[in-house]
Amino acid sequence: MPFFGGVARIRSEAECPADTFLDRPLNDRYWRLALPEGATPDHPVANPFGPGAPLDAVEFAPTLVIGGGRDLLHDRAVDYAARKPVVVRDFHGQQHRFFTIDPWSDASAELMRVIKRFVEAVAEGRGRRRGGGAHGGRWMGEPASQVRDHLEGTNSER
Repeated sequence: MPFFGGVARIRSEAECPADTFLDRPLNDRYWRLALPEGATPDHPVANPFGPGAPLDAVEFAPTLVIGGGRDLLHDRAVDYAARKPVVVRDFHGQQHRFFTIDPWSDASAELMRVIKRFVEAVAEGRGRRRGGGAHGGRWMGEPASQVRDHLEGTNSER
């Protein structure tokens, strides 16, 4: 999951359950430690869609965005995914780091399958964009929807 922030609290930050690993105080502490002295969470490193952050013009390599519905970072990742051509897999009901907190869970096993399929798709050339800029690029050899279809895969790997 992308680790983004911002000065204004969004829904998943404001409603973050207190019993999750990544809560608001820890998140705020991370930004104080990571950003230049005097910077706010609207710094372009923390808030790629904030004031002065030119992310819309930047083209990225294939990106897999993993989200957890109970994650404080969830809504910012959804916003990022809506603005960039990425592949998204949301794990409803899971918190930040769910795969390290409970590595033997069904959700963690599914995450490993999703990562495997994503790496395979990129290695087979379905993950390289060409032309069209940051928002209009197509995946080499196949449209992005077919990469997503490959990532969804079948249940035969279970």
